[in-house]
Amino acid sequence: MTPERDSVIKVGGLIVDEDSGEIIDLPAGVDSLEHLTMLAVEAKQQAKEWDVLDKLYRRVLLGLLDGSDRDEATNINGQARVRSRKNRKVPAQNVRVAQTELELPSAQVDAIFSCAKTLDPDLLEARAEAGDFPEDALDFLIERSDSRWCEVKPLRLPAPEVERS
Repeated sequence: MTPERDSVIKVGGLIVDEDSGEIIDLPAGVDSLEHLTMLAVEAKQQAKEWDVLDKLYRRVLLGLLDGSDRDEATNINGQARVRSRKNRKVPAQNVRVAQTELELPSAQVDAIFSCAKTLDPDLLEARAEAGDFPEDALDFLIERSDSRWCEVKPLRLPAPEVERS
């Protein structure tokens, strides 16, 4: 199978089909697992460091923009703009408070709960174990799936032995 031109990624001497993950070419004399582990660890570390800097720079820019009474600044390097949004949530315990305070009938409480997108599976299991409802109900309530991924992390060198005299 020949990869499409758009899905081929070239980095250094490594050429990979982005869609399938298939190695098309690798620098000569390189062990693929060792080389790709090194590249992945390096990329992950750099991404973490850049993420820290990104958050710092944006926090400083927000302060600069707030201090200048401007919502945005555009220059040769790009644009910095203050953005905001309203966050809304409905903690489940608020339903019980509303039910008690407003004396909502169970049909109205059911209508409110029908708006929930998901329930906390860990809390459901705990409540079933506590006897609040039959544990058999968990088989109908909880959808299970498995996922796989490759985790990379640098090896930690062992600390040197310390001799005390």
